[in-house]
Amino acid sequence: MPKTNEQALRRRTSWTNKSREIRERSLYLCAVCQDQGIARADDDIEVHHITKLKDDPSGLLRDDNLICLCVFH
Repeated sequence: MPKTNEQALRRRTSWTNKSREIRERSLYLCAVCQDQGIARADDDIEVHHITKLKDDPSGLLRDDNLICLCVFH
């Protein structure tokens, strides 16, 4: 999937709502930091796709394909 298509998917309202839901569910904590025993809440936490959208566009809104990461990860 060309990068422009990935960007278009991320501009959808459904993505905005889902990413907010995932951040709230994770309590704004980075999954990698948590695995390392660090509980660092961050308002700038980002939601990332585990499997890239270019490899699987159907994973855009799937909870099992989304993870919160801080700027360090």
